[in-house]
Amino acid sequence: MASLGLPTYPTFDCASAGRAVRWQKWVSRLKNLFVGYGIESVERQKALLLTFAGDELNDIVDTFTEEQLTSRGNETHFSKLCDTITNHFSPQSNREYQRYVFRHTHQSSDNIEEFYAELKQLSLTCQFHDADAEIKSQLISGCKSQKVREKGLSSPDISLADLLTYARTMQLTTVQAKLMASDSPVNAINTNFSQNHNNQRQRSTLPRNQRHHHGKCNNCGGEWPHIGGQNHCPARNKTCRACNKLHHFASVCKSTATRHQDQPSQSQSHSRRQGQSHNLRRRVHVINSDSDSDTPVNRLNTTDTYNYNDTEYVFATNKGSNLPHFAVSIGDHEFQFLADSGATINLLAKVDFDKLNPKQMLQTSSKRISAYGSPSHIPVLGASMLHCDMSALVQEFSDLFTGLGCLQNTQVKLHIDQNIQPVAQHYRRIPFHIRQDVEKQLNKDEERGVIEKATGPTPWVSPIVVVPKPKQPGKVRVCVDMHSANTAIKREHHATPTLDELKTELSGARIFSKVDLNQGYNQIELDEASRYITTFATHKGLYRYRRLFFGVNSASEIFQEQIRQALTGLRGVINFSDDILCFGNSQQDHDANLRALFHRLREKCLTIHKEKCKFNQTSIEFLGHTFSKDGVTPSHEKVKAILNLATPTNASEVRSLLGMINFCGAHHIPHYASLTHNLRLLTKKTVPWDRVAIWHFNARSKNLHF
Repeated sequence: MASLGLPTYPTFDCASAGRAVRWQKWVSRLKNLFVGYGIESVERQKALLLTFAGDELNDIVDTFTEEQLTSRGNETHFSKLCDTITNHFSPQSNREYQRYVFRHTHQSSDNIEEFYAELKQLSLTCQFHDADAEIKSQLISGCKSQKVREKGLSSPDISLADLLTYARTMQLTTVQAKLMASDSPVNAINTNFSQNHNNQRQRSTLPRNQRHHHGKCNNCGGEWPHIGGQNHCPARNKTCRACNKLHHFASVCKSTATRHQDQPSQSQSHSRRQGQSHNLRRRVHVINSDSDSDTPVNRLNTTDTYNYNDTEYVFATNKGSNLPHFAVSIGDHEFQFLADSGATINLLAKVDFDKLNPKQMLQTSSKRISAYGSPSHIPVLGASMLHCDMSALVQEFSDLFTGLGCLQNTQVKLHIDQNIQPVAQHYRRIPFHIRQDVEKQLNKDEERGVIEKATGPTPWVSPIVVVPKPKQPGKVRVCVDMHSANTAIKREHHATPTLDELKTELSGARIFSKVDLNQGYNQIELDEASRYITTFATHKGLYRYRRLFFGVNSASEIFQEQIRQALTGLRGVINFSDDILCFGNSQQDHDANLRALFHRLREKCLTIHKEKCKFNQTSIEFLGHTFSKDGVTPSHEKVKAILNLATPTNASEVRSLLGMINFCGAHHIPHYASLTHNLRLLTKKTVPWDRVAIWHFNARSKNLHF
């Protein structure tokens, strides 16, 4: 080897993890060596590979069959050997799982290069069509830097290389800015607060790994900032011998025993507090406790058991004109609340508390409340749980009530029987006076991505039926007649909640909300291969659906299952088609469940029809029944409709009557089977029509109580 002048090349480790990736890197560097030393002979390249590889890899090569090592076509012996070893080290991987891992990878270190290298490595097994685009997308969503994320979102056409250049620049700029800041005597915003108070505030609000004196690290005692960032602190992941906590040394431990040695005398502390409060009173608004009408009432959003031992803080309690306020409805009254982002508790003046209807009970509270920097405490009368209306929550999730959503990362497939002969039906003429309304509706659906122009062969074509909306003049409902196409679409069978299941789920519920998805079916995207069967003819040409729609025979089962899966894991939430029922055993339970539901809908990119929603109800109608804390009763409107029905005149009408009663609450009627026995006999062909039985039923039905 020395006579050839070849350098020493490391052998390949076949035992360690990650052999497939390491093998590709090893071969790539070996090829560079061949180029550098001018080794072009394929036989020499193969021989040197086996020589450099080591005994372990040679033992593996000896297990290959002759067919695995025989080159074909334009393959060389060297490339065939490399490919065979690569296949040996790279078993068949699950592409979907590899993509799942890729899309859930986030930046763990402060170095953007390490994050990019990790994404680049993971993309090798994902089989992406455009790997750079996928890496750029994950780089934007998974990076730590907010500025890099904003750059990627504001410039969607930016290339991966340009984004990486920008990220490297921001990373370097951040490090340099920290080094420059360490030489500056100014370390905080200049205010009228005393320096001691600022230090006290900083120690109480910042985590340990971010609290440092000028030029000194509070975790290890060394110089600050550390070269390479906070992750390179010597104390990182180390256990303190004094308090047994992580990420600091005993020499700089701030435990109670250590801190006690450095505490000033009581007189010194008292004088310091007096000096601080003198400066702070000019900046902090403290409540005037001389009047009973200004005495605040403590309102805590916790459980019914109160355990108050700590001190809570507020920024201000007066009604300064220059402070931001917002309206909050509690019961029948609307109150003006101060927006205090720094407060740890909510306060309500006694004069406002007395306005509440119904009257609220107060519980004894030992909680002490202070304004920031004030040595005095604000007197309180007690604590109470007050519940606001849902307008604040609706405002927080206002994005859910705008536009048409689309269930994220979901495309449903229609199973089409290819043995059914396609049918292209003729276009049905539309009256001229409503054509303009139809065009508006088609344009609106096309803009929102519900439909698209149909191009290419169209074996299936369905006609449309236009129905004017009586309550909305100038608007029409465009329905596709899928009668023929549905013969080729195979149904899916998924479980749908029954009334008995709803009763079990809602047992003990006291507060209810009903959420209606905006054009529910249209929020589910159709698979590309399933869209051709939805083609329909209009006077403007052929269109096809991009989203699921009502005319598909399997739409209800598909939609029910997709929404059920999207809401899986949520407490107090159940859906029936596009109606979602949220409930709770208490107000707090209901509010928490509703907030969780809104979070999930936002994550899944679904939107809500606000006008059809009902929030914070003590009783609610769902599936023809009224649910409340008292249980389940038939809907009053349904019962009224049944009692106002005309007298049946034939067996078919008797069946309809019995069907309505069975659906709306037959189990609520005492002796229902005996009462309807003669009516059920009339539905049989062998029993003659009997007007007396009808009269008898009508006479008794007037006294029915569902």
